[in-house]
Amino acid sequence: MTKALMIPTLTDQLPTIVEVNGLDGLQKAVEGFVEPVAGEDFTAWVNEEGKVKGMPFNPRADRFLHLAIPALSTWDCIVGPVIITGGADEDGEDTDISPELIERANEYLGLSLSL
Repeated sequence: MTKALMIPTLTDQLPTIVEVNGLDGLQKAVEGFVEPVAGEDFTAWVNEEGKVKGMPFNPRADRFLHLAIPALSTWDCIVGPVIITGGADEDGEDTDISPELIERANEYLGLSLSL
């Protein structure tokens, strides 16, 4: 199980720390096939077909990713629920989200989460 930050699409649902169990858990969380978006010290998992399927815009995930990854195209919007894990380890496996990354999410999104 990997500790991750779940950023739901609906803004009346708060982002939470969740435990994700492998690929199946990621796919369930993003409601479909996953696509990684790599940050310097994290991986954001989005629905690979989210835009094609017309999933709703996720303003909090969009804000977080555009602040955390300055090179991300400004025209690219983030849709659907998003899972954020730590970066990959030497074997390519997801790692737990770090306390530092949680602090950054708190700062960017006005949250008060902790591990």
